[in-house]
Amino acid sequence: MSCSKDTFVKVWDLDSKYCVQTVVGHRTEIWSLDVDTSERFIVTGSADMELRVYLVCQEFEIGTEKKIASDVLKHLGDLKRQNSDRVVTVRFNGSGSLMGCQVAGKLVEIYKVRNEEETLKQAKRRWRRKREKAAAKITGPGSTKLKDDISREIEGDIEEPAISDRFKLLQVMRLKQKVRSFSFSHSTKKNHLATLALALHNNSLEVYQLTEDTHSIVHTIDLPGHRSDVRSLTLSLDNTLLMSTSHNAVKIWNPINGTCLRTMEAGYGLTGLFVPGNRYAIVGTKTGTIEIFDIGASERVKVIEAHGGAIWSIASMPNGQGFISGSADHEVKFWDYELVQDSNHVCMPYVFSLFSC
Repeated sequence: MSCSKDTFVKVWDLDSKYCVQTVVGHRTEIWSLDVDTSERFIVTGSADMELRVYLVCQEFEIGTEKKIASDVLKHLGDLKRQNSDRVVTVRFNGSGSLMGCQVAGKLVEIYKVRNEEETLKQAKRRWRRKREKAAAKITGPGSTKLKDDISREIEGDIEEPAISDRFKLLQVMRLKQKVRSFSFSHSTKKNHLATLALALHNNSLEVYQLTEDTHSIVHTIDLPGHRSDVRSLTLSLDNTLLMSTSHNAVKIWNPINGTCLRTMEAGYGLTGLFVPGNRYAIVGTKTGTIEIFDIGASERVKVIEAHGGAIWSIASMPNGQGFISGSADHEVKFWDYELVQDSNHVCMPYVFSLFSC
């Protein structure tokens, strides 16, 4: 089965490689679908405010014979979502008893999927409440229905289970960061419904234990790595520090144990080097600027308009008194260091171009 930007769900025969059913219903592109482990239900999610639930009808019985169903998917109903953000992922847990819906924001909705016995009990309970309300109308004040009509409502056959009988919203998890993805664990502690792992936009992982009504965090794992392509790596002269650059950050690492020591906001760094002494670092960017970072203070202290194109290479001079930069503007520039004091009487390296060629 497949879903697409065209708002259709398609069912495919893998032997003939033909589409055997096209299902319509969503008004916007479908971002995710999932099938429960017993292959009873398929749930699809889009930017609509509803999740659409389908029953998988692979075969049915006529007398003693089994026939292939002409329509594999039968629409059971829609689940009203709690948020207007588009759906990113819908996913069942390993047993099929729970379903999660992640949106393009900070919410994850958790639904309970009732088995057939629980579904019938819920349907009978709902039908019994309906009959009690109908019975109350017979003697209730202001009743406009005829007694015979109400009696027929009370004595009618039980209805087919509704979507609300099969799926129940247990809770809405509201996270502090946007959610990138989530997954149900295959193992769960006793007296808990499930264990859920969440990957967040701040590069951390959070693990939660779920009960019927609540969720509690049990583990947090911070992943200090870059969130985009690493464009350059630079070791300090004494091999005690490692610098990495990406499109919006510079990170300083301990190369021995892999610990991230500093993370600093930066431009699109393509190359870099450490100033002798390891107190400062210099980065050449895609926009042609040279950025100077104070490693101890973990901040960018100066931005220099150096080139008219991307700076692809920076190399230290043999005497350690400066560096050379090469750019897409077809220029190579030679730079010298000079320590100057700022307004707070703090010394920092000031770089200036000696000449270019």
